[in-house]
Parts: sequence; C-alpha cells; structure tokens
Amino acid sequence: MSRLADATVWRDAATQIFFSLGLGFGGVIAYSSYNDLKNNCRKDALTVASINCATSIFASLVIFSILGFKAHHRSEQCMDHNIIKIHAFFNEYNPDHNMNDVAVQMDRKNYIHLLDVMNETFYSDNETAPEILKHWLSINVSTCTIKDELQEAVSGPGLAFIAFTEAMINMPGGPFWSVMFFCMLINLGLGSMFGTLEGIITPLRDLGLRIPKEAIVAILCLISLAIGMIFTLRSGMYILDIFDTYAGTLPLLMIAFF
Repeated sequence: MSRLADATVWRDAATQIFFSLGLGFGGVIAYSSYNDLKNNCRKDALTVASINCATSIFASLVIFSILGFKAHHRSEQCMDHNIIKIHAFFNEYNPDHNMNDVAVQMDRKNYIHLLDVMNETFYSDNETAPEILKHWLSINVSTCTIKDELQEAVSGPGLAFIAFTEAMINMPGGPFWSVMFFCMLINLGLGSMFGTLEGIITPLRDLGLRIPKEAIVAILCLISLAIGMIFTLRSGMYILDIFDTYAGTLPLLMIAFF
C-alpha cells in the first residue's frame, strides 16, 4: 500500500491507461467521426473506459502471476546450484569439518535455515580458521529467496521478450504458449498501428487533399518503417527507452489534459 504514495506509480498508471485507451493520439477522435449523428457518445465512452480498465486489471493479474512463477522457478534453480557449490566447498577445502554432515542433508526445504547456521558457524570460527571463512565467502552463496528474485524483475520491453519468454519455456506445453503469446504481440502491434495511423490519415483527408487514401497510407507506413528501423540498431533499446520516456509519458499527458 505504501507504493500508492509514490508519484511515479501514478504517472506510469496514467501513461498505461492513456496508451491503452489511445487518448492524446487522435485515433479515438478519428474513429468517432464515423459515428451516426444521433449516436450515444456518453454510453460509448463509459463502455470503452470500463472494458479498458477491466482488461488492464486482468492483464496485471496475468503479468504478476507469470513474474511470480518465474521468480519461484529461478529461486529453486538458484538453491540447487548453490547446494552443489556448498557440497564442492566441503569436499575441496575441509572434508572433515563438523558442518559437512549438515551440508549433506541440505535440500530446498531447509536450505535457508542451514545456510544461516553455516554462516554463523564460519563467522564464529573466524579467529581459529580465517582461511575457511575466506574460501566460504569466495563461493558467494546467496539466500535465493523469491523476494530477491522479484526485486530483479524486468519491466518495459524486457518484460515481454525476456521475463515472459523465460517463464513460458518452463511451463507445461511451453511451445504452444510461446506461439500464442507472440501471435498476440503481433496482433496487438497491428491493432495499435491501425488506431495511430487513423489519427493521422483522417485529418489529412479532412483537409481536402486530392491524394488517394492508399497513397497516403503507403507514404505514412514507409515513414514509420524508416523510423522503426532505428530501433533495430545496436543502440536500439537505448533509443526506444528515450522514445518511451520522453515521447509517450509526460508530453502525452500534458497534450491530453490541455
């Protein structure tokens, strides 16, 4: 609940709603120009806004459950990897240490408890066996908690192309969900571009230009393609972050509010 006092959270939430509703881009106004003269605009506005909010809440449930699944899976992988390192440590540096028998019994269920016991033991033996503590610290064993994994959760483009992909690989029927997910991304991108381009095409046609609509669409798509090619460069993620931060957040909110 303390996160609700953070202004950044509200800015990101407003930006997400503005993007999903298409406010400030001109697409909603362009689409509304095709309505009947006696259309119930208030009903349409409430319906679209309600469905959009419900979709956003549903999407958040999906996102957080996938991030939780990924964190849980990575936590188990981290524990298994560290248990192997701990066994190797005792076999290599001090096979006769009194904690060796404890390490043999270590598994996922008692991992954090036994790790705390080992840390206390090695730190208390620091004066008598400083070399063992030095080697123990060198293997860099972490607690591998789910909370730690969630702290490293990615956002933005990395959420779709890194976090989701990694999670789906480990799901039952991973290839099926991967195909469905990326088909959804393609359709989402196409749907977004229809609305964005319509917000440009409709005003141009309303100006009375004697240019065929097909030519206007082709020119706009080629311009958009040329701009989009910038994101495929090695610095593409950096440029995309600049666009995302400075073009689609505060400027968009200010345009819509005014």
